[in-house]
Amino acid sequence: MPSTTVTCPSCNATLRPKTPLSAGARIKCPKCATVFAVPAEEEDAPAPKPAAPRPPAPRPKPAPRREEPEDASDAGEILDDEPVDDEPEDDEPEDVRPARRRKKKRKKKGVPLWVWLTSIGGGLLLLCCAGCGIGGYFFYNSVADMVNAGSGSVNLINYTKIQKGMSEAQVKGILGEPLHTLDQGTTKTATWMSGTSLITVDFTNDQAINRLCVLSTKSGQKFNHSGFTGP
Repeated sequence: MPSTTVTCPSCNATLRPKTPLSAGARIKCPKCATVFAVPAEEEDAPAPKPAAPRPPAPRPKPAPRREEPEDASDAGEILDDEPVDDEPEDDEPEDVRPARRRKKKRKKKGVPLWVWLTSIGGGLLLLCCAGCGIGGYFFYNSVADMVNAGSGSVNLINYTKIQKGMSEAQVKGILGEPLHTLDQGTTKTATWMSGTSLITVDFTNDQAINRLCVLSTKSGQKFNHSGFTGP
């Protein structure tokens, strides 16, 4: 049976000759210029057309019960599968990329300001503590040196025990016998010495009215005081 359409075996182009061709006739493809013979099978080529009616096969499905589940299942498979595949691919990069960018930005920022402030504050605190410790050490030594000023009974501790109004006997009970005594009418001055340290007490009517000390410390310094105010 003559063929009205021919398929090129080289480029699969469909050729429609002006006149029907019989099997074995030679024809040249205008696209790829291949010359080939019209195959005998081309006569059966139209046969597949009856297959077109196959789509009506779903006719039994028009029933309401079957159409709804099939439509719902089909729509669900298509709508669920396509977005689910697309959304994770679109969302994951969006979630990952910002996180990476944030990490890079944090690295660029370097050490936070509060870390620097804390470090500086801690350093200053340590310096202050060290300074206080050193100052306290020297202060303690100076106080200890002053407290231990004098020698023998002529020392700062005994000097502080002498109070205004004490009698000469009471003062002697603290310092012992004086090195010498000077009488000036109603006033009497008693002096106690030990090494380079001395204490003097003025008495009027056998009552202490004034005191004075010059005490040497172990560091070689002098501690001077007079009167009943202070130590």
